[in-house]
Amino acid sequence: FYGVTGKDAFCLNINATQLTLNGNFTIVITTPSIGPQQPNYENIKTFPITGREQRAVFQMGYRRILGDEDILNFFVEAGPSLSMVKFLKNQVTINNLQIDLASYYSQPYYSTYHAKYLSGTGLGAFAGLGLHLNANPKWSMQLLYSPSYEKINIGNTPKFALQQAIGLRMFYKL
Repeated sequence: FYGVTGKDAFCLNINATQLTLNGNFTIVITTPSIGPQQPNYENIKTFPITGREQRAVFQMGYRRILGDEDILNFFVEAGPSLSMVKFLKNQVTINNLQIDLASYYSQPYYSTYHAKYLSGTGLGAFAGLGLHLNANPKWSMQLLYSPSYEKINIGNTPKFALQQAIGLRMFYKL
Protein backbone atom coordinates (compact mmCIF):
# COMPACT_ATOMS: atom_id res chain seq x y z
CA PHE A 1 0.00 0.00 0.00
CA TYR A 2 1.09 3.53 -0.73
CA GLY A 3 -0.81 5.99 1.41
CA VAL A 4 -2.07 9.15 -0.27
CA THR A 5 -3.87 10.37 2.87
CA GLY A 6 -4.70 8.73 6.18
CA LYS A 7 -7.74 7.08 4.55
CA ASP A 8 -6.77 6.73 0.88
CA ALA A 9 -4.09 4.48 -0.60
CA PHE A 10 -3.00 2.81 -3.80
CA CYS A 11 -2.73 -0.94 -3.36
CA LEU A 12 -0.88 -3.78 -5.06
CA ASN A 13 -2.01 -7.30 -4.20
CA ILE A 14 -0.02 -10.32 -5.39
CA ASN A 15 -1.54 -13.76 -4.87
CA ALA A 16 -0.01 -17.07 -5.90
CA THR A 17 -1.63 -20.46 -5.59
CA GLN A 18 -1.39 -24.02 -6.80
CA LEU A 19 -4.76 -25.65 -7.37
CA THR A 20 -5.24 -29.40 -7.12
CA LEU A 21 -8.46 -30.87 -8.47
CA ASN A 22 -9.69 -34.36 -7.67
CA GLY A 23 -12.71 -36.04 -9.14
CA ASN A 24 -14.10 -39.22 -10.58
CA PHE A 25 -15.09 -40.38 -14.03
CA THR A 26 -17.03 -43.43 -15.12
CA ILE A 27 -16.51 -46.05 -17.77
CA VAL A 28 -19.15 -48.46 -19.04
CA ILE A 29 -17.47 -51.83 -19.50
CA THR A 30 -18.96 -54.03 -22.17
CA THR A 31 -17.92 -57.64 -21.76
CA PRO A 32 -19.55 -60.70 -23.21
CA SER A 33 -22.12 -61.98 -20.77
CA ILE A 34 -21.79 -65.39 -19.29
CA GLY A 35 -25.31 -66.33 -18.49
CA PRO A 36 -28.47 -64.24 -18.27
CA GLN A 37 -28.42 -60.55 -17.29
CA GLN A 38 -31.15 -58.17 -16.29
CA PRO A 39 -32.53 -55.94 -19.07
CA ASN A 40 -30.62 -52.64 -19.54
CA TYR A 41 -27.75 -53.86 -17.31
CA GLU A 42 -24.61 -51.70 -17.53
CA ASN A 43 -21.32 -52.53 -15.84
CA ILE A 44 -20.25 -49.04 -14.71
CA LYS A 45 -16.87 -48.53 -13.02
CA THR A 46 -15.67 -45.33 -11.34
CA PHE A 47 -12.02 -44.19 -11.40
CA PRO A 48 -10.18 -41.10 -10.08
CA ILE A 49 -8.96 -38.18 -12.19
CA THR A 50 -6.63 -35.46 -10.88
CA GLY A 51 -5.37 -32.16 -12.22
CA ARG A 52 -3.10 -29.37 -11.05
CA GLU A 53 -2.39 -25.80 -12.16
CA GLN A 54 -0.54 -22.74 -10.89
CA ARG A 55 -2.00 -19.25 -10.75
CA ALA A 56 -0.51 -15.84 -10.05
CA VAL A 57 -2.83 -12.83 -9.76
CA PHE A 58 -1.70 -9.21 -9.70
CA GLN A 59 -4.22 -6.60 -8.60
CA MET A 60 -3.51 -2.88 -8.62
CA GLY A 61 -6.15 -0.49 -7.33
CA TYR A 62 -7.35 2.13 -4.93
CA ARG A 63 -8.43 1.65 -1.30
CA ARG A 64 -10.56 3.99 0.81
CA ILE A 65 -11.19 3.64 4.55
CA LEU A 66 -14.75 4.73 5.41
CA GLY A 67 -15.72 6.40 8.66
CA ASP A 68 -13.90 8.43 11.31
CA GLU A 69 -13.52 5.91 14.13
CA ASP A 70 -10.06 5.51 15.68
CA ILE A 71 -10.15 1.74 16.05
CA LEU A 72 -12.61 0.03 13.66
CA ASN A 73 -13.78 1.17 10.19
CA PHE A 74 -15.04 -0.35 6.98
CA PHE A 75 -13.00 -0.07 3.79
CA VAL A 76 -13.52 -0.59 0.06
CA GLU A 77 -11.08 -1.14 -2.79
CA ALA A 78 -11.21 -1.77 -6.52
CA GLY A 79 -9.07 -1.90 -9.65
CA PRO A 80 -7.86 -3.99 -12.60
CA SER A 81 -6.31 -7.44 -12.26
CA LEU A 82 -3.97 -9.61 -14.31
CA SER A 83 -4.04 -13.41 -13.90
CA MET A 84 -1.38 -15.79 -15.16
CA VAL A 85 -2.24 -19.52 -15.32
CA LYS A 86 -0.10 -22.56 -16.09
CA PHE A 87 -1.30 -26.16 -16.54
CA LEU A 88 0.84 -28.66 -14.58
CA LYS A 89 -0.81 -32.08 -14.54
CA ASN A 90 -3.81 -34.12 -15.61
CA GLN A 91 -3.93 -37.87 -15.00
CA VAL A 92 -6.34 -40.74 -14.52
CA THR A 93 -5.88 -44.00 -12.65
CA ILE A 94 -7.55 -47.15 -13.92
CA ASN A 95 -6.97 -50.28 -11.83
CA ASN A 96 -3.54 -49.09 -10.55
CA LEU A 97 -2.50 -47.95 -14.04
CA GLN A 98 -1.72 -44.21 -14.06
CA ILE A 99 -2.22 -42.49 -17.41
CA ASP A 100 -0.76 -39.01 -17.90
CA LEU A 101 -3.27 -37.20 -20.12
CA ALA A 102 -0.83 -34.32 -20.68
CA SER A 103 1.53 -36.59 -22.61
CA TYR A 104 -0.96 -36.61 -25.48
CA TYR A 105 -0.32 -32.89 -26.04
CA SER A 106 3.32 -33.61 -26.94
CA GLN A 107 2.36 -36.03 -29.71
CA PRO A 108 2.61 -35.05 -33.40
CA TYR A 109 -0.04 -32.53 -34.48
CA TYR A 110 -0.59 -31.38 -30.87
CA SER A 111 2.46 -29.10 -30.54
CA THR A 112 0.48 -25.94 -31.35
CA TYR A 113 -2.21 -26.95 -28.88
CA HIS A 114 0.30 -27.09 -26.01
CA ALA A 115 1.71 -23.62 -26.55
CA LYS A 116 -1.66 -22.00 -27.10
CA TYR A 117 -3.97 -23.59 -24.54
CA LEU A 118 -2.01 -24.86 -21.53
CA SER A 119 -0.91 -21.49 -20.14
CA GLY A 120 -2.18 -17.98 -20.50
CA THR A 121 -2.65 -14.47 -19.21
CA GLY A 122 -5.98 -12.76 -18.73
CA LEU A 123 -7.31 -9.39 -17.62
CA GLY A 124 -10.12 -8.68 -15.23
CA ALA A 125 -11.26 -6.46 -12.38
CA PHE A 126 -11.41 -6.85 -8.62
CA ALA A 127 -13.22 -5.25 -5.73
CA GLY A 128 -12.93 -5.65 -2.03
CA LEU A 129 -14.62 -4.72 1.19
CA GLY A 130 -13.89 -5.43 4.78
CA LEU A 131 -13.03 -4.23 8.25
CA HIS A 132 -9.98 -2.11 9.07
CA LEU A 133 -8.75 -2.40 12.67
CA ASN A 134 -6.10 -0.13 14.17
CA ALA A 135 -4.65 -2.46 16.80
CA ASN A 136 -2.17 0.12 18.14
CA PRO A 137 -0.25 3.11 16.71
CA LYS A 138 2.18 0.82 14.81
CA TRP A 139 -0.03 -2.09 13.73
CA SER A 140 -3.28 -2.33 11.79
CA MET A 141 -5.19 -5.29 10.43
CA GLN A 142 -7.80 -5.84 7.70
CA LEU A 143 -10.32 -8.64 7.30
CA LEU A 144 -11.14 -8.73 3.58
CA TYR A 145 -13.68 -10.22 1.16
CA SER A 146 -12.51 -9.73 -2.43
CA PRO A 147 -14.51 -10.90 -5.46
CA SER A 148 -12.96 -10.58 -8.91
CA TYR A 149 -14.22 -11.07 -12.44
CA GLU A 150 -11.37 -12.55 -14.47
CA LYS A 151 -10.68 -14.40 -17.65
CA ILE A 152 -8.61 -17.47 -16.85
CA ASN A 153 -6.94 -18.08 -20.21
CA ILE A 154 -6.44 -21.83 -20.13
CA GLY A 155 -8.19 -24.36 -22.32
CA ASN A 156 -9.61 -23.86 -25.79
CA THR A 157 -12.65 -21.75 -24.80
CA PRO A 158 -11.68 -19.49 -21.87
CA LYS A 159 -14.46 -17.41 -20.35
CA PHE A 160 -14.78 -14.70 -17.74
CA ALA A 161 -15.69 -16.10 -14.33
CA LEU A 162 -16.28 -14.84 -10.83
CA GLN A 163 -13.47 -15.67 -8.37
CA GLN A 164 -13.83 -15.08 -4.62
CA ALA A 165 -11.24 -14.69 -1.85
CA ILE A 166 -11.22 -14.07 1.87
CA GLY A 167 -8.09 -12.77 3.51
CA LEU A 168 -6.41 -11.24 6.52
CA ARG A 169 -3.84 -8.46 6.07
CA MET A 170 -1.53 -7.13 8.74
CA PHE A 171 0.35 -3.84 8.40
CA TYR A 172 3.29 -2.38 10.26
CA LYS A 173 3.25 1.40 10.02
CA LEU A 174 6.66 2.95 9.39
